[in-house]
Amino acid sequence: MSEQLDLFTEPEKNKLDSENIPNSSNDHRILYFDLETQKSADDVGGWGNIHDMKLAVGVVWDSVDQKHFSYL
Repeated sequence: MSEQLDLFTEPEKNKLDSENIPNSSNDHRILYFDLETQKSADDVGGWGNIHDMKLAVGVVWDSVDQKHFSYL
């Protein structure tokens, strides 16, 4: 599973820098996260083998910035 640890890092083009960090806002920030796998629990022999399901894509939607970030 160690080979999957870098899957949750942001691609270079989406990394925040001092120019695109959002200003403080009174809006509450809500992050919606969705993770899709390449295989189902049945495909890998049950939920005890989730490490074999493999990440297909992860997506985060930011309610304040109105932007999504995807992790392939």
